[in-house]
Amino acid sequence: MDCLASFPSPKLSPVVQLARPQGCRLRPARDRDVPFLKRLYRHSRDAEFAHSNWSPEQKAAFCDMQFTFQHADWLRRFENGWFLVVTQRSAPIGRLYLDMGQDEARVVDITLLPEWRGKGIGAALLTMAAQWAAPRPLALQVDAINPAWRLYTRLGFVEQGRQGGRVQMTLNPAAL
Repeated sequence: MDCLASFPSPKLSPVVQLARPQGCRLRPARDRDVPFLKRLYRHSRDAEFAHSNWSPEQKAAFCDMQFTFQHADWLRRFENGWFLVVTQRSAPIGRLYLDMGQDEARVVDITLLPEWRGKGIGAALLTMAAQWAAPRPLALQVDAINPAWRLYTRLGFVEQGRQGGRVQMTLNPAAL
């Protein structure tokens, strides 16, 4: 796995069926998912690099390095983390990382491949995460310019503050 920290043993059932959209499943991330997760991370940075003069090789190397640092940091910081891969017909299409803390649950990351965005999958994942989190609130941070901000607002997340271009939002379980 080229010197990456290994995923912890899952703290939840091995496969969780989503009520919708059809065919989506969640399963614990495994070390063999790392090549997909690196590719997914690169796609999450596409908008940032759209106007860059970096070569594809430079972008890939930078994203791989950033992924490696992020991966190690998140595994270290989120000891109550649920690191989940979203699949469609057994093929990975995204990730949902949650930190299930005692007082609040936090969406550490939710990312789908570009071709799977805008199909209701993100809303279904967040709704399920909020149900798992209850009675705790579900918190997240999002870049103020990220279009997903509208989805979070539509689902009932409320802005709690801003810091450095990031918006802190919380969903109260009573809002479901």
